[in-house]
Amino acid sequence: NSINYDIILLDAYDSMSGLPSHMKTQEFFLELKNLLNLNGGLFIVNLVCIYQSYINVRLTIDSVFGQNNLITFRSTDFVNMIVVASAAIENFPLVNQKSNIINDIQEKLLIDINSSLKRKQRQKQIHNQKLSGIIYRDGMKNMKSEQQMSLIEFVNIV
Repeated sequence: NSINYDIILLDAYDSMSGLPSHMKTQEFFLELKNLLNLNGGLFIVNLVCIYQSYINVRLTIDSVFGQNNLITFRSTDFVNMIVVASAAIENFPLVNQKSNIINDIQEKLLIDINSSLKRKQRQKQIHNQKLSGIIYRDGMKNMKSEQQMSLIEFVNIV
């Protein structure tokens, strides 16, 4: 495909595990990454964080975009997590300043992109130690239902 996009939004829900199983594999995220504009294209996904699969989806996205190219924003309701990924993190501030979508996210979640970038750099080592799980790949057996995390588990992870 010769078309590249500045922004790709993903907001899908499956009541059994948060994100539909065909939309949380390495292959799926790689296809989306390949559709992004290399000069700061953004992939924005809304994840439901009350499921155990949240950790695995985060690890799967990390495996495609790289942990340095991933920023997360927790919603005030502690249920949703907005994940913003790009092929190149250094382009985030420039794109964020020009993007109405990112500005809307900032307003709705009461976040500051620049402070989030700094926090991301500071917490990288701590975060790497906390996340452990599996990376979703095509052809894996789908889990019928994934447990919901307790609020304490969720707060400790995100």
